[in-house]
Amino acid sequence: MSFSCTTFEQGEKETKALKGFLVLSLIGSLRLYVGVLASGIGNYLTRVPQAEEEPIKIAIIDTPQEKRVEEEPKPEQSPQKVEVQEKLRFGL
Repeated sequence: MSFSCTTFEQGEKETKALKGFLVLSLIGSLRLYVGVLASGIGNYLTRVPQAEEEPIKIAIIDTPQEKRVEEEPKPEQSPQKVEVQEKLRFGL
């Protein structure tokens, strides 16, 4: 019976040690969690809407192209008209 008594005592010791370990782990986890939240790291994890910036206005101005005035070629005058105009000019 001494073997079963020793086994029973060993099981109680392991159960007590396991409960103590779980309690200390829970307390440590809670401290760490509260410490992280208190330090402000939680602010980095939340999404903050970005402030809307004013839109950039762009003005596109077309520069007027130079208008080229092309002179129309003068029609050639017939030689008879040139002679008549010269006579009138000189009074002949």
